[in-house]
Amino acid sequence: MMRSIISIGLLSIITIFSYACRETEKSDRSEMNIAKKSQIEKQTVNVMVQSVNVDIFLQELNSNGQLIAREKAVIPFKVQEQIIDLKVNNGSRVKKGQVLAQVESFQYKKTLRDCRDQFEKAR
Repeated sequence: MMRSIISIGLLSIITIFSYACRETEKSDRSEMNIAKKSQIEKQTVNVMVQSVNVDIFLQELNSNGQLIAREKAVIPFKVQEQIIDLKVNNGSRVKKGQVLAQVESFQYKKTLRDCRDQFEKAR
């Protein structure tokens, strides 16, 4: 009894595998036939050719996006005062020694006057 159940089970497994292999072979054959036909059949492709001429470009291209700088620099000021004039715009090219901004000088001028007064009194 047990042998017959095992035999039937094995026989059914073998049948399923052989059927699955046949389907794979059929699909492989059909893919091969399609590949062969595509190589044998000549396909015509229509191509348009246009000459390129030097001329004035009359169309304008508008595009939205975001540019990111390759390098960033932190610019520390030696003083902590309010910026009253910014000499460059965001993204501008700058050179070494170029003035970038001007800070409020009232406090420093007052401090300088006070120091001069103390110096004169000390003489």
